[in-house]
Amino acid sequence: MKLLSPDHKKYIISETSLGCLTQMHEVTLRRIMLVRLAKSIDMDTQSITISKTPIPITKEDVQCIFGIPIEGEDIEPHLEMQTDTELFTAYANNGQVLISDLEMAIRASKAPDGDFLRRFILYAIGTVLAPTA
Repeated sequence: MKLLSPDHKKYIISETSLGCLTQMHEVTLRRIMLVRLAKSIDMDTQSITISKTPIPITKEDVQCIFGIPIEGEDIEPHLEMQTDTELFTAYANNGQVLISDLEMAIRASKAPDGDFLRRFILYAIGTVLAPTA
């Protein structure tokens, strides 16, 4: 997250409460591990299963690990909504949203705005929250 200016960091903190993501280090995880982990999630019991052992993980656990706020509007009802394909294509390159494109656009951003914020969130997902090799 070294690519962010102080003004951009202030904007992220004031608009999203996700300032903690600007402090995290980038890591790379194996895609297959993330896929298997995602498939082992049981939403009914709020747990993941590793070696046949369910491990409870609550939203409070996620808050403690990542420092991500858990208050606010529930996003689950929005998952049923129609996908905004125009929004996706606005950030896509040949049908893909590339980390390198997001990084270049973030670096080129002169003033923080809605586009900057959306790119930052996509970038944070791809480099901090769910990075893959």
